[in-house]
Amino acid sequence: CLFMPLAAYLDYRLLMILRVVQGVVCSVAWPSMHVMTGLWIPKFERATFVSAYLGSSFGVAIFYPIFGFIMKTTSWEYVFHFCTFIGLCWWLLWQYFVYDTPSLHPRIHPLERKFIQDSLSSSFKLNEFEGKCKTPWRDIVTSRALWINTIAQFGGVFGLFTLLTQA
Repeated sequence: CLFMPLAAYLDYRLLMILRVVQGVVCSVAWPSMHVMTGLWIPKFERATFVSAYLGSSFGVAIFYPIFGFIMKTTSWEYVFHFCTFIGLCWWLLWQYFVYDTPSLHPRIHPLERKFIQDSLSSSFKLNEFEGKCKTPWRDIVTSRALWINTIAQFGGVFGLFTLLTQA
């Protein structure tokens, strides 16, 4: 994100390559959230928690006016510097607060850890599957449901960002 303005000034192809790389790097965020939801959130709280995913749309609604203000008072390049700063702060907080499982978290209260682990024990036990199953890549890649979902998601996101760009 920090290098977007520089890439835009140097060559539009460099900018496009940088955006593709950024998209690939960021593409693991949403799928990883589903895994973390399964490892952290008790079954009876998941619907409420997943509704918090809508926070990304709320973030867009909050930051767009801020971006407009930044562009009006300075320059469009500073929007990318601002996003880099926010992203770096988010990443630092994530590194400190977020862990793969409750059992790996060093600062979680023991009662909360036990509550989460007990409520998840009816769903599955991570350790019983660890190292015993291979990922069925062929089935995943040839899954009709996966491709339909991927195309629908791509269309929805493309439409959303087209509208946001016009805004």
